[in-house]
Amino acid sequence: IFASMGLNVVGMLRDIIFMFRTKYKWANNITWLFIFLALMPASLIFTYDSWISLLPVIGSIINTTALYLINQKTTKSLTLIGQVFFILNLLIII
Repeated sequence: IFASMGLNVVGMLRDIIFMFRTKYKWANNITWLFIFLALMPASLIFTYDSWISLLPVIGSIINTTALYLINQKTTKSLTLIGQVFFILNLLIII
């Protein structure tokens, strides 16, 4: 549960910055993608319980990459795959 909670905070910040990609040049820098891709597994330092903690991190990495892409069809497909990891996480811990 804590792994998902930490990832949600990072994900909210990611969503805000990616939302401004078309409006502001600073938000369209690819550096943001790599920062968020590094923050996702880094959150495991504080939240790792077992291998199950890896599932939401994998899902978040897939979703972060998907949300950075411009092609909507690819974004939707990858986001769907990323959600599978969150669902698996929930099914295992419940």
